[in-house]
Amino acid sequence: MSRAIENSATDGDLRRIRQRLRLIRRGGRTLLAVREGSRVFSLVILLAAALVLLDFVARFPAGFRWVLFATLVGGASAMFWRRFVPVTRFRPPLVDVAHLGSLWQRAVVSVEEVHLRRASEESCRLRGMRLLICVLWGLRAGLSQ
Repeated sequence: MSRAIENSATDGDLRRIRQRLRLIRRGGRTLLAVREGSRVFSLVILLAAALVLLDFVARFPAGFRWVLFATLVGGASAMFWRRFVPVTRFRPPLVDVAHLGSLWQRAVVSVEEVHLRRASEESCRLRGMRLLICVLWGLRAGLSQ
């Protein structure tokens, strides 16, 4: 009977681990979606601003403006299809997520050691390291719960 109780506890632990790994995978997918969506949006805004400035300087005819607008829309949709759509299909196996988690934990330990050794450096250089340590600590805390 104690064997059955141990197995059910193990099953519950495995269920919690899988749930945590799914949450981490979902967080990674969200992070990728925000990053790629921001990249597409910023490039479209930059190109639109460049076209407006070019039109302001050169005063293009109306037909050419429509061609430029259609080119911008086509380029934006192609960029969206190439950069953002693959993010929606991103679904690594939970084994890969767990493996990356162990790599992140090792990176946290090595970054902490580097931070402790170089604590006397100027604060400007340490700001980036502190940010990295905070991010990696957050990942480590998410993995350890």
